[in-house]
Amino acid sequence: MRKLIAIIYAVLFLGTVTMAGEIGKKAHKHPKTKCFQSASVKYQITDLVAYPTDILNGAEQSVYVSFTVDAQNRIQVSDAVSSNEELNSYVTEKLNGKSLKLNGQECSSGTLKLHFKASSSEGYFIQY
Repeated sequence: MRKLIAIIYAVLFLGTVTMAGEIGKKAHKHPKTKCFQSASVKYQITDLVAYPTDILNGAEQSVYVSFTVDAQNRIQVSDAVSSNEELNSYVTEKLNGKSLKLNGQECSSGTLKLHFKASSSEGYFIQY
């Protein structure tokens, strides 16, 4: 009986690993999403969103932003996720409908982490 249970667990584990590998392969078949790994595109996006002093008051926080890019290279935010709903709305408002300069790159969708951190010395912020 124990051998049978061990075999069932092994089959389930291998099936899960194989399925995860196939999902990973499919994700890499879409080159249109790779442009969001480009420093130029990340810089443009972070440049659109300033540190929200009135919302964070010097605190540090991250927001995960999922979005698509339409045929006119405009960002359409589909989701902004953090524990701060006001910050989510702020990021969505700052990015939604803004244009990107893609320099020939093709983009369809992406997810980025924006990390807000106030600098005590110069008052700037860091996002990645």
